[in-house]
Amino acid sequence: MNGHTQDSIHGTANLETDFRNNFWGTYPECANSIIYTGVYGQCVQNLSPENDSVFHRFSNFIGNILGTPGVETNYSSTGFAIGSGPYSIYQFGGQTVSSADPNTQGTAMIWGNADAVTGFGSPRYNCSEVAEGTAWHAQAVWYQALLYQPCPMTNTLPASFFYSAKPAWWPSGKPWPIIGPDVTGGNLLQCTSGTYTRSLVTNALQCGSPATTSTWANGHVYSNPAMDCYLNVMRGNSDGTGGPLSFNEASCYVTSTGSGPTPPTGLTAVVQ
Repeated sequence: MNGHTQDSIHGTANLETDFRNNFWGTYPECANSIIYTGVYGQCVQNLSPENDSVFHRFSNFIGNILGTPGVETNYSSTGFAIGSGPYSIYQFGGQTVSSADPNTQGTAMIWGNADAVTGFGSPRYNCSEVAEGTAWHAQAVWYQALLYQPCPMTNTLPASFFYSAKPAWWPSGKPWPIIGPDVTGGNLLQCTSGTYTRSLVTNALQCGSPATTSTWANGHVYSNPAMDCYLNVMRGNSDGTGGPLSFNEASCYVTSTGSGPTPPTGLTAVVQ
């Protein structure tokens, strides 16, 4: 997806975590208009993959692949309203107030992300970007200080914060995990020419003709099962345009039936 915006219009939040996402900061095509016209073109607004607006606290950005080369030109910025440039990988403390909110960035944890500005081949593991290492930590009152994360002692990331092991339903030929700075050999490509230029695909035929592609994000990203279904089974357009498509779960996903627990034996009952 293009990114994650924590806005200040619908209320603020604390302790949100983005882990192992591919936020590329743009879509292949956008309407670029508040009023729908049916005309699409290259996206020209809202191009920062991480927007953390005013009054949000203790956000965690860990193990993500962020941005698109040539779209974002700054690593981070503060105070810009969403929709204005120049575009950054991280946009902190802006949106609806006239001045920036430094505590949005000051309470954040940024660890193990690879981005288009500093280079997909150089994931960042900087203690200065972990909340406990910032100047704001020294100013925190006691109940805020409890929420600050210390700098990790290792660069090794878990495969998931939700699953302790690869789930049984995961496709057998699909790597686990599929996104992250420690993932290599990813199958995602970006169309550099063709009908669907700028789209992310798994083979050049999905770009239309004439098509050329480049490896996406140094191979740090594989397609997920939903993307495989959309492109290979439902035959959707790579840029997401077009009408409704027919979806059949059985055609897209192999169901793992597994087996239930062994029934107990040797049971007796006492009638009272």
